[in-house]
Amino acid sequence: MALFFLTRNPSPLHKIHTLESHLTTQGFVQAQSLITPEYRLAFFYKLIHSQQPDSPLFPSFISMGDDQFIGVCGCFFFDDSVGVSALKGCFTAFEEGHLDWNRTRGQFTLVIQKGGTLFLASDTLGASKIYHNEDQTLFSNSFQVLFDLLPHGESDPQGCYEYAWNGTTFGQKTFIKQIKTLSFDRTIKLDDRVRFPKRENLCDWQPPGRPLSFEETVHQQLDKLRPLFATYRDCFGDRINTALSGGYDSRLILALFLDAGVVPDLFVYGSETDGDVTVAKQIAQGEGLPLKVIDKSRLANLTPDGFAEQLEKNWYLFDGWKSDGLLDSGVDGADRVSRASNHLVVNGGLGEIYRNFFYLPDRPLTIEQLVWSFFSRYDPKTCTDAFSPTDYGQHLTTALTHALGRGADWLHRGRIEMAYPLFRGRYWTARESALNSRIGWAAFPFLEPTLIRDSWHIPLTYKEQGRLEARMIQQLNPRLAHYHSIYGHRLSTAPPLKQRWAYWSSSHRPIGLRGYLYRLKFSRPKNRPFYLQETFLNEVLDLSFPRMSRYFHREKINDPDLFNRVATMEYALARRGWA
Repeated sequence: MALFFLTRNPSPLHKIHTLESHLTTQGFVQAQSLITPEYRLAFFYKLIHSQQPDSPLFPSFISMGDDQFIGVCGCFFFDDSVGVSALKGCFTAFEEGHLDWNRTRGQFTLVIQKGGTLFLASDTLGASKIYHNEDQTLFSNSFQVLFDLLPHGESDPQGCYEYAWNGTTFGQKTFIKQIKTLSFDRTIKLDDRVRFPKRENLCDWQPPGRPLSFEETVHQQLDKLRPLFATYRDCFGDRINTALSGGYDSRLILALFLDAGVVPDLFVYGSETDGDVTVAKQIAQGEGLPLKVIDKSRLANLTPDGFAEQLEKNWYLFDGWKSDGLLDSGVDGADRVSRASNHLVVNGGLGEIYRNFFYLPDRPLTIEQLVWSFFSRYDPKTCTDAFSPTDYGQHLTTALTHALGRGADWLHRGRIEMAYPLFRGRYWTARESALNSRIGWAAFPFLEPTLIRDSWHIPLTYKEQGRLEARMIQQLNPRLAHYHSIYGHRLSTAPPLKQRWAYWSSSHRPIGLRGYLYRLKFSRPKNRPFYLQETFLNEVLDLSFPRMSRYFHREKINDPDLFNRVATMEYALARRGWA
C-alpha cells in the first residue's frame, strides 16, 4: 500500500470524504476501508498499482478472521518473502506488540489488529514515519493526510528552520506545530486508549568483540549484503531498476546484483557530457548492460499557466513536501512513476555508512561540535529576529542526543559514525524512501538495520576515500572495479596524490569555520530554475510570502533550494489559510 489513515471518533465525515475524493482524483485507489465503533481505517494502493487495480504486484492487506487483520504500507519483507507469505508470517509472530524485527527487511509501517487490540509500528530504524495530531485522534504514514484532515494548524518555528536549512525536520516535529511523528523507539497500541510502548532501539545493540582486520571487515559486510540482494532477486526476479553513476554506492549495488545473477535495468541522470554519464556509459558498454540516460533539463516543457495544476499534483505525489521543495517542472515525479512501474526500484542512499561522510578527523568531539560541523549550513542574515542560532542549535543537539542515546559529553568515533544513519539517514534519506514507496516498490538496502548496526564500529581508516567500498566491489566483480570513477581513478587502484590531499584538507578543516562556508557560497544570488521565476510563482503564491516572512527575508535568500523549501511551506500554509 501507499498510505493509510486512521481516525478515532469523532471525526468530520465531510473532511474524510473530501480527502478520499482528492486522493482518488490524483490516482490513488482505495484498497480497503474498515469502520468500527472505535475507529475508521482506510488503505490506498501505491500509485502504480492504482493504474492496475485488478493486479497489484503483491497483496498488502489480508484478513485473518475474527476481526483480525494485517496491513502494510511501504516495502516489507518478512523471512525473506513478500506478499501473503510475509504478512501471514508476521501476523503469527507478532504477539502483544512484540516481534523479532531482525526477521523483517525494508522500510514500512505495519497496521495489525490482533487479540482485540490495534497496533501501529514502523521499521526498526523508524524510516517510515507515523504522523499523528496532538490529541491522538488522527494517525497516518502520510503528512499530507494529517495536514488535510486537521481542523486547524500553524507553523512551528523550529520545524520551519530545520526544513528550510536541512531539507527535513528532526525528532518528532514537522513544520506544522499540530503534526508530530512517532518516536523511533515507540509503537502505538490502541484499545480503550492510546499508548506508546517502548520497542527495540538500534542504540541498544552491543558492539562486536575483537576488532576485525580490513579484509575480515570486507567479508563481514559482504556476508550481510549478499543475502539481502538474494531476497530482492527471489522476490522480484529481473524486475529491478537502479541507478548507475560514477561513484561508489551505485557500482556496489550493481556488483551485488550481478553477483546474485540479476541484470537490473540501469539509468543515469545528466547530459551526455556529465561525468556520471560518461562513466556509466563506459561501464554499460564494456559489460553489455542496458542503460538509459535521463537528461531532466531537456524534458521540462511546463508553462506558467500549467504551474498551479502541476504543483497540486506534486502536493499529493510527494506527500506535502520533499527535501528540495515541491516547486518543480514535473519531470521528477514523472520520472519516478515511470521507473517504478512493475519494478523494484533500488536506491543507494545512505551508502556513506561505508565512508567518512562527515569528513571529520579521527578524534572525539562534543555533540555540540558535531552539530556545528554538519548542521550549521544556515545564514542568519536571511532570517528575521524570530531566528536564534543558539536555540536552533540546542534543539538539534537535543534531537541528536535522543537519536544516539544518552552518554558522555564527548563522542567517541563510533558514536559520531552513528549520527549519520541514526540522524541524517533516519530523517533525510528516509524521506526519499517514503516518497518512492508512495509510488511503487522501493528498496534502500543501506537503510537496513542489519547493515547499520555494524557500520559504526568499522575503523575510520577502512572507510577513508572509499577504500572499503572499492575493495568490496573488487571482491564481487573485479571487472567493474577496473573502470574509472568520477574521482579520477579506477576503483581497483589507490586514489592519486591530488585526491588524497583534497580529502585530507577537507577532513581537517577547522570545525569553527565550517558553517561559514555555506554563507560564503551563497553570499551572492544564484540563478534560480525557471519555475522559481516570478512569472511562475505569481500563479501559485503571494510573492510577499505573508506567512514565511515571519521567519525569512525573502529578498535575501540567494540559495535556490532554500528558496524552494521556504516557498513550499508558504504554499502549504496558504492551502488551508493557516499562519
